[in-house]
Amino acid sequence: MASKHILIVPGDGIGQEVTAVGKKVLDKIAAKFGHTFTTTKP
Repeated sequence: MASKHILIVPGDGIGQEVTAVGKKVLDKIAAKFGHTFTTTKP
């Protein structure tokens, strides 16, 4: 099981809606493969 901490920074053309979907993808990956992702927004 992998555990990673990820900083989510929307910007440079990447908006809140894109980062929200990216977070959902990480949650699905974590559930399927047993990983743990913790995220932080600035």
